[in-house]
Amino acid sequence: MSNGSNIDTSKLGYNSSQRKRAILIVIVILTFFGVGFYYNSTVDSLPKCNSTKVMKALEDMLIPGTTVKNPEQYDLDTDSVTRFCRVTLNDQIYSYKVNWYSENKDKIIVSFQ
Repeated sequence: MSNGSNIDTSKLGYNSSQRKRAILIVIVILTFFGVGFYYNSTVDSLPKCNSTKVMKALEDMLIPGTTVKNPEQYDLDTDSVTRFCRVTLNDQIYSYKVNWYSENKDKIIVSFQ
């Protein structure tokens, strides 16, 4: 008996087309993980609706003294990398969105809908 470290795949019945198919399946799976990671890393780097950066941008757009409460995300578009948010301003609910200014991802745009 051998020690089991060398396995002769020809005796297991794996032919060339089965190996190619298995390799193709692995490549497809890794591609999906790669694309998913890219989308998640792009979206995850976009500041959240209640982040300090977004709240500062909101407050800069508002009249001084406006009461800002309960910023929350209600939707996310991963294709356009946009967070859709709601906030209570002086006891009224408003919707706004957060997205990148450019591909550099160094500035954000906060705009009311």
